[in-house]
Amino acid sequence: MTSTDSHVPSKNRFSVYDIMLIGMSLVWGINFSVVKIALTDLSPLSFNSLRFVLASLFLLILLWILERDLSFRREDVGRLVLLGFIGHTLYQLCFISGIALTAAGESSLIYGTTPIFVALLSSVLGVERVRRKVWHSVILSFIGVFLVV
Repeated sequence: MTSTDSHVPSKNRFSVYDIMLIGMSLVWGINFSVVKIALTDLSPLSFNSLRFVLASLFLLILLWILERDLSFRREDVGRLVLLGFIGHTLYQLCFISGIALTAAGESSLIYGTTPIFVALLSSVLGVERVRRKVWHSVILSFIGVFLVV
């Protein structure tokens, strides 16, 4: 490898991206247990409100540090509001209510089926052509969830 190729990750070495992916998996993995514990002292909506205020402040500060600009295009306002409503408000209401009503393990198992439903929905809407291997994986995943439940 030459000095100009140093930015190309080796196939046999861990990169910073691998470490970030492991970190993300750890955070997602403990998320259900942490939320379930927090819900013993706080109501679901109080907990989520606190979580979102803190996360929003952190991300705004980070954005300001990295970009020095918080502006966006006026034509993007509608999309931002729609994505914010569906992707955060609606999703988080369902997520936090679901965790409040189930055990952490059951919640994480249900959440783990997300790729199955994404594949099915992508196929039904014609967004993506799902190959035979994917269908086999979807069936095996449903069987696995069924057996665990």
